[in-house]
Amino acid sequence: MADECTNTASVEQMVETMQVVFTGSAKEAIELELRNAIREFCVRTNAWTIFERLTLVKDKQIYSISPTDDNAVITTIIAVAIGGRPVQGWSGDYLPPENLRNLSGYVTNPDPLIEDEINTVRLGSSYVGNIDQSFIVTMACRPKRDRLYIPDMLGFDFFDTIVEGATARMHEHINRAYTDADGAYRKRRQFMAGLTRARQKTKNRFSKLATPWAFPQTAPGRRYR
Repeated sequence: MADECTNTASVEQMVETMQVVFTGSAKEAIELELRNAIREFCVRTNAWTIFERLTLVKDKQIYSISPTDDNAVITTIIAVAIGGRPVQGWSGDYLPPENLRNLSGYVTNPDPLIEDEINTVRLGSSYVGNIDQSFIVTMACRPKRDRLYIPDMLGFDFFDTIVEGATARMHEHINRAYTDADGAYRKRRQFMAGLTRARQKTKNRFSKLATPWAFPQTAPGRRYR
């Protein structure tokens, strides 16, 4: 049984939409598959992002981080920026390609930046004495397993994609009036295509945060970047 939480307007509309499609099915089953689809959507796309601003403290390397939304847990770190400049070293696929990481123009951080458990940030030793500055952690989140929740900004933007994912899961139920293997296959393909679009949209939003700062190129014929 899921914990009681206030559903967002987008989630309520998702439930209502699926109740029309799956007439006679238990509302609890629809809500279960919506929770599963929302969680998969968030994990695969990193679309739900939360920012946390922290202040550097002298001789301190490890800082606790937590989502500001009580419904969320952290799935990955998209970027860390210190003094307004992104630094390299976190895990994930938002880093520049391998062939670009070793160029002299990129700011590098040889020390681990993120702990294995994503509830702390470990800064490199080069940042320990750099006090009186703030740094911003950009976190990708998903809902807690017992919450049927997604922020309306995402819920309405990717409404159809999430409903398609939940619909595919419903069609996979065994020995139900709505069991449909072909329908599940089609909806799953539509869901995966929607995830690809959402993930690319997220990458486009944060591409500048994920690329370490470098001096602009001033050579003749070269544009500033």
